[in-house]
Amino acid sequence: MRNRILFLVISLCPLGTSFGSDYGGRNLIDTPSARMHSDGQMTLNVAFDNYLQSYSVSYQAFPWLETTFRYSGLNDFFYWDRNLEAKVRLIEEDLFWPEVSVGLRDIVGTSVFGSEYVVANKKLGSLDFSFGMGWGRLAGEGNLTNPLTLLHDGFKTRDTNISQISDVGRPSVATWFRGEKVGFFGGVTYEFETAPITLIAEYNPDLYSFETNNGRRAAQPSSPISLGLDWQIDPEWTLTASYQHGDAFGLAVSKRFDSTYKPKKLTPSPIIPTNIKLHDSPDWFEPLVRAELSSGVIMESARLNEEADRAEIALSRGIYQSWPDLINTAHTQASVALPESVNRVDYLVKEAGMTLKTVRLPRLNTALNIDEVTFESDAKFLPPRVESDEAAKLKDLFEEKLSITAFIDANYHLFDPDNPFGYTLYAGFGAAHPIGLGWNAIGVYQVNLTDNLDGNTRVSDSVLPHVRSDVSEYLKGSNDGFNQLIIEKRDTLSSSLHYRAFGGVLEQMYSGVGGEVLFMPHDSRFATSLSAAYAKQRDFDGGLGLRDYDVITGHASLFWATPWYNYDAAVHVGRYLAKDVGATMEVRRTFDNGWSIGVWATLTDVPFDDFGEGSFDKGFYFQVPLGNQISGGVGSELRMGVRPIQRDGGARLEGYSGQLWWDTRRARSDVFLGSQ
Repeated sequence: MRNRILFLVISLCPLGTSFGSDYGGRNLIDTPSARMHSDGQMTLNVAFDNYLQSYSVSYQAFPWLETTFRYSGLNDFFYWDRNLEAKVRLIEEDLFWPEVSVGLRDIVGTSVFGSEYVVANKKLGSLDFSFGMGWGRLAGEGNLTNPLTLLHDGFKTRDTNISQISDVGRPSVATWFRGEKVGFFGGVTYEFETAPITLIAEYNPDLYSFETNNGRRAAQPSSPISLGLDWQIDPEWTLTASYQHGDAFGLAVSKRFDSTYKPKKLTPSPIIPTNIKLHDSPDWFEPLVRAELSSGVIMESARLNEEADRAEIALSRGIYQSWPDLINTAHTQASVALPESVNRVDYLVKEAGMTLKTVRLPRLNTALNIDEVTFESDAKFLPPRVESDEAAKLKDLFEEKLSITAFIDANYHLFDPDNPFGYTLYAGFGAAHPIGLGWNAIGVYQVNLTDNLDGNTRVSDSVLPHVRSDVSEYLKGSNDGFNQLIIEKRDTLSSSLHYRAFGGVLEQMYSGVGGEVLFMPHDSRFATSLSAAYAKQRDFDGGLGLRDYDVITGHASLFWATPWYNYDAAVHVGRYLAKDVGATMEVRRTFDNGWSIGVWATLTDVPFDDFGEGSFDKGFYFQVPLGNQISGGVGSELRMGVRPIQRDGGARLEGYSGQLWWDTRRARSDVFLGSQ
């Protein structure tokens, strides 16, 4: 903190413009800007004014696409609204052209905040001007006839009856860019050169009709002008104060994260075992073991071929986040410690209990101080091989050992109007132990520390079996109990076929048995899997008791590691927990630093009306490496899946349906090739 204060005092140049908008994203106060954040930036934003509080998360999904999810409560929180915004850059600013973007607010939702816009920005010195044309709320009273009515008369009508626009949760396509008139909005910012301060002025024609008609404002705004001051406290935090429409004060705080940063190369502490039993191993094995352990590398086995010119080493990733970092470190040690006759090394890559590929590298010429390989030019990626029975193994160090962990975590129950931010904070105790023949026993027990769920009194009105909509009963009922208690086996059957079998207490709401088979050629961007399980619903109290409901669920999955921006896509087709049939589409962006963020949507044979509020299951997922955010090192991870509404249609077992491919993500060939 002392360094941050010093930095502010001596700063002679601005830290870069980033506004804490009421609407989240890279905007002004309430009006859109054509500007974008840098690719991969995630922003959390909290904003308050006299009439509204808003919580949002924005992610720059591509250099040209900004997405924002908001949860907003209107005055005294009589009304909470979930809404999604997307903004696409059409033209990037240059000497002559302004930056131009088009966007939609409240794409899926009630359209309380529904508006569409085209906006342009042009920077002149320290001034940045924005000017836009808006539909919906951004049209205000209107300045001119909607130009799209020249294409079709249907664009003249915009249904402002919220309950009739669309069922909540479905895209409100019938309102997009519609309305008899459009309005103009705009603004200007001034960025000081010698201080991290930006002044903001905007013209916002929004009449706030919904708030006024429902008694949340005494009258429509007396002025369309709002003023603000943006203080970029440091490169990650921004505080924005505003005076809006002549009758309201506002305050917004935003926190930025960079999901694309290159992780620091790990230099783990040496592994110093109390004893090493190498079971009559060859002379060269013990020096190799000690050399690898000195760099924190877990080497499971090694052998030389008959000609002794090639070594084969099986590795587990251990605490290394990156396989390229691990193999580079292991190869440096192996190049020093192996017999002189060895001129190449094959590394068996073992991830998530399966052997996924073989990485062949030429021996480093340590005499020339070459201590790192370039995978794109030096490595050959070969099919995985099963460890030879003749390999010298390090059994006593890394097998048949009980591992125990303890942690603090939370379960969340979000967007219940009675309690929008429900949580249960608990202490978790985990244990894993091999029980023979490749099977492992895994358990996680939770002890609740505190929660705020007493106010969650709503009972599910779902007409479907209550496979997920009773989640608050589990969170309130599980004072102490098992989150997981299973036996599991993972292994590789052939060069392209891997499997997983499991049984026990699978997750918070279900026990059962099942398995998954994954077909994944080592050098392909495509893979398929089949997963199935018999699941029975657990009692609310977190014990081992079961309820009457049971189901056979299963999915066929297709995966694609796209070549663009670290994005992966998957489609799962099958039977869900409520015995409905359909498909889930998901897209994730994953980085070597531990960041992952994605979205999913599920459509099944459940009619929208039977599904209930939200119409169909959808949401987003993110994983943030907390250790890297806090200390720059390896640490725990924050993982969260966020649904706008938790219903019963399209529900899957968490972590047991098409999961193996995601578990192998760190060891794919494209990860090695993109590591340089």
